[in-house]
Amino acid sequence: MMRNGAILSPNLQKEIRILHCSVCDEKCFGEDALDEHRLFSHCKVPRSDACAVCQAPLRTAEDFEKHTRMHTADLYMHCAVCR
Repeated sequence: MMRNGAILSPNLQKEIRILHCSVCDEKCFGEDALDEHRLFSHCKVPRSDACAVCQAPLRTAEDFEKHTRMHTADLYMHCAVCR
């Protein structure tokens, strides 16, 4: 099996499930990839330029991810609408 151009070992193939988006039938490798696909492809909630907790300015998705880790023990913030 190939993933991002790399051939996966048989042991790793068993761990990764191929999931399909219920909106567009896009194939995603695992829950995290499916969540990310749904968020960036189908979520229609406007994105903010500031942190909802402290109003710090956020310019990119990477800024958002890094900054929100300061406010939560979770590794990832999840969309309040999608989750």
